[in-house]
Amino acid sequence: MENQYCYKYPRPALTTDQVIFGFGEGELRVLLIRRGNEPFKGKWALPGGFMDMDEDAETIESEINNISNSMIVENLGDMLNNIKKANKNINKGQLTLFDIGLEKPSNSFCMNELPEYDFLQKCRFEKDATGMYVSGHPASEIEEAAKKHGAVDIADILDENSVFENNDKVSIYGVITEITRKVTKNGNPMMILKVEDETESITVMMFDRAIQQYASELHEDGLVFIQGKVRGGGEDSSIMLDKVCEMKETPVILWIATPDTSLINIKKLASDFMRENSGLGDYVYVMSLKTRKPELLGEISVTPEVIQKARIKFGNENIKMMFDVEFKTLTDIGNNYRIRHHEKNKTDISNDLHYEYFYKRCLSLISILLKVI
Repeated sequence: MENQYCYKYPRPALTTDQVIFGFGEGELRVLLIRRGNEPFKGKWALPGGFMDMDEDAETIESEINNISNSMIVENLGDMLNNIKKANKNINKGQLTLFDIGLEKPSNSFCMNELPEYDFLQKCRFEKDATGMYVSGHPASEIEEAAKKHGAVDIADILDENSVFENNDKVSIYGVITEITRKVTKNGNPMMILKVEDETESITVMMFDRAIQQYASELHEDGLVFIQGKVRGGGEDSSIMLDKVCEMKETPVILWIATPDTSLINIKKLASDFMRENSGLGDYVYVMSLKTRKPELLGEISVTPEVIQKARIKFGNENIKMMFDVEFKTLTDIGNNYRIRHHEKNKTDISNDLHYEYFYKRCLSLISILLKVI
């Protein structure tokens, strides 16, 4: 056979295209590219196209994964400046190498390599850009911990056949999507929260005592566990807030250490401290520096204010924050050194023993975290 194909051009079977809209000078616009292959090479088209005959899905996936969302966003300003520069040259009659048919344009651009956004950052960007979550719902990060403490899905409260009636106690979890501050007819402050989980969203109302106690800790995009009472019923239900605590993606482990060989006194003080600073999601351990045997006391919500109170009550030298420093250290190592083979812009690790050390250090941290939670 003289030709490998029965057609004028190869006919691959896999294609993907996308439509990207944006606003420019007050008008809705759509992004187009010039086709790089025949047929219709050089013509305008939507971004995407057919997989080449000599390409495979794994290679393409690797190339795409090598460009993180953070790289695109953080380099966007430089990319736009580069495009403006190219257009300016064209308007002046200064043709680029691309314009005269050579392989590469003179205004080439290389993106700085950056680590990918974490899950919650990605969710926030997606919601801001599209009005919805694409990668997943942020509330899924705290679902297991919240339901362990009796939280229910919001949809179960709003269902027309819901078992929850007016004035019933209930616990929910979710992300705060909206905070509104108002004043009642009597001149008292009022806060209205919109809280959303993976199933539905519901209105949560706060008044005098709750506002004084919790308002400063609440913010939009915050992940929260809420206890309160149902108001109304069915799809018109709302919640009157009684207690709320912010829940974190990664729990904080608060160690209260003491040189005293007996833990009785420190445990009593720590238990009193926990009652005064209630909450969920973080863990308090006490430990004698002599026996080195930690004991879990329970859960609270660790905030900067709580940490400061603990240092005052137990002494600065007796308070240790577990994991936060270690997580940051390991993250910095992963961001600066070449851990994966395609990360060509990072510092090489020349000794394989260092890889083994990094792997075991990560594994040890995960193992400890699983044991204490």
